[in-house]
Amino acid sequence: MCKKLICLVFSFLMLCLTGSVYADLVGHWRLDDGSGTTATDSSGYGNHGTVVDNPVWDAKWITGINGGAMEFYGVGTVFGNGDYIDCGNDASLDITGPTSIALWIRPDADDPEGMGTETAPMAKALDPDWSWQVRYGWGGPEPYMAFTFNTSPRAWAFVGRNLERYEWCHISCSFDGTTLTTYLNGEATDSTPMGPITSSPAPVLIGSDGWQCDWIGAIDDVRIYDHALSEAEILGTMVGEVFPYAYGPDPEDGALHTDTWVTLSWKAGGNAVSHDIYIGESFDDVNDGVDETFRGNQENDFIVAGFPGYPYPDGLVPGTTYYWRIDEVNEAEPNSPWRGDVWSFMVPPKTAYYPVPDDGAELVPQNTMLTWTPGYGAKLHTIYIGVDFDTVNEASGGSPMGVTSYTPADLQLAKTYYWRVDEFDGAGTYKGDVW
Repeated sequence: MCKKLICLVFSFLMLCLTGSVYADLVGHWRLDDGSGTTATDSSGYGNHGTVVDNPVWDAKWITGINGGAMEFYGVGTVFGNGDYIDCGNDASLDITGPTSIALWIRPDADDPEGMGTETAPMAKALDPDWSWQVRYGWGGPEPYMAFTFNTSPRAWAFVGRNLERYEWCHISCSFDGTTLTTYLNGEATDSTPMGPITSSPAPVLIGSDGWQCDWIGAIDDVRIYDHALSEAEILGTMVGEVFPYAYGPDPEDGALHTDTWVTLSWKAGGNAVSHDIYIGESFDDVNDGVDETFRGNQENDFIVAGFPGYPYPDGLVPGTTYYWRIDEVNEAEPNSPWRGDVWSFMVPPKTAYYPVPDDGAELVPQNTMLTWTPGYGAKLHTIYIGVDFDTVNEASGGSPMGVTSYTPADLQLAKTYYWRVDEFDGAGTYKGDVW
């Protein structure tokens, strides 16, 4: 995911940096300065940062994910003494209500010196005062990255565990006044209820948590907003502008949908005025936008299929995979339409599927239990098992049962067994494959 979205970022760098993700920025440190001891704030609020350098751990300007970046050599232990950027404590940064924080990081350590401590990329804190911190570590086999806020009670929301060392990833959070949500590479990872943030005279620090746990790694494109960003806007912070594509498909891409009708919905891209909709049974046809898959242009961000008057008026067919695509349209924008990904969902077949053990499995224990996923609408199941494929394939007259598991007796070593499950849905019987 991280590498894919990094490529997406680079594809956008040549575009004009406009859009709502630049509204209400109170701090934006691109870290493109390249030299000197000043980290310029491009938000317009003048919250320029000063590089505070430990003479032993010399911070360096480097090439980052988006232009320049800064590499930090924090000690990361309880003794601190690393380098960091002090961005001051202007009133514009002392936010107690809705806010969003976003930055690119490259973790180079998770448990500094094996001390069971932390390395922290950012905070508004200076011991003993603090409003929020971004923290990574505390040792153990699964170090975590989290945003934590000084609220009552203290709020934590986790970004992820075991982030890849030496690889760039984008972390962010959004607080809407009642809920704190965290994101990794534009995808929501956690949320928690949260109240007002405690005001603090502490400065915003990049490369430290203000409590002597300093960052080991690199940081790029740091942003603080005085409002909650939407999920599309969070994605926009990664690419430098509004995220224009449809996202968040429901059902999720690749989902099993256990009904013969469906409501397809999505979250609109930031510039969308209307949506071109493609639905079909062939990936290539939907991907190519052939005529019969185009279902029209509409303003609503959902469409029903499987009912009269809608696509597939006779209902969705069990055992069929359906593909769909949403292109976002805004005729006032020269880059419109924005072509979407092809998503899919499958209506399960009426026959049994997903056998356990898998078809063709080897070295199966003698006391194994056979299980399967029932076919669409199945009420009863009839199982056949034997050592000859043709006998099992042609068998009939078995006794149906209501459970989807069976433990055969007297399985012998070094022998191949074949089995089949027929499904009955109250109206008909559906012969299964031989596994």
